[in-house]
Amino acid sequence: MVLAASLTNEPWSVAQGLKIVPVVCRAPVGTEKGYICLPGARCEANGAGYNCVTAAGSRTAAGRYALCTQDLCCDDGLFCNGVERWVPGSPRADYRGCVAASNPVCGPNSTCNEEQDRCTGNCIDRDRDGHPDARCGGDDCDDNDPNRFPGNPELCDAAGHDEDCNPCTVASVSLVDGDADRDGFVSGACSNPFAGTPPQCNTAAVVIDAARGRITGRDCDDRNASVVPGAMVCGPRGVLVCPAAGPASTGAPPVNGWYERACPGTATCFAQPNGTGVCLR
Repeated sequence: MVLAASLTNEPWSVAQGLKIVPVVCRAPVGTEKGYICLPGARCEANGAGYNCVTAAGSRTAAGRYALCTQDLCCDDGLFCNGVERWVPGSPRADYRGCVAASNPVCGPNSTCNEEQDRCTGNCIDRDRDGHPDARCGGDDCDDNDPNRFPGNPELCDAAGHDEDCNPCTVASVSLVDGDADRDGFVSGACSNPFAGTPPQCNTAAVVIDAARGRITGRDCDDRNASVVPGAMVCGPRGVLVCPAAGPASTGAPPVNGWYERACPGTATCFAQPNGTGVCLR
């Protein structure tokens, strides 16, 4: 099988089980977006983009797509066939970096109900973590992951692995994990993903990013106890502001949740002994 990542400006498609992968007009590089056409069409260069040309000769603009970066992006919306995973290095990965589900959700002594997303019959513990699948009466939110179950200590990680089946907890209750400077705020580097409707979390403790489907801590600098939500430090072109109540409505965060803002008027940012900053004239 030829991997999409090795192709440049070449149409291709490949059957994976009963699914037909769309024609990829351009292979992505890193997180670059590519172009796709429906199966049966061919790609035709059109300036910086592509057209999709059917056998009848009709042309439409090729659709855009981006590589996935986590398992949630690979979900095909079906319950019974199992869990799709994001494994871009796998020879079984498709053009998004996704690997199709290989094991059905329900065990041999169970019946799968696709409409209700449940297994009926014997409730199994597939990942052997001591917690049966929640979809057949247990409490395990992911019975394919032995490191994810209720009561498992949550760990701070930027990869967004939810250890305790609660997306609202992004770090452990200990002061060391997630709050190294012990200022009472969890680091913005700690995160968990969520799918669908945003959960009802304590927004005094975490930021709910509905656009990215991610929950993070609110501390922009977990090395400095003086930097808390609402604080600012001097930046290259003014001040870096740690949002007091989550992401600001405008502007892009340069890194770790900081937002760069200019000091008002003729004011200049002066660094403070505690590592923060203040705008003064």
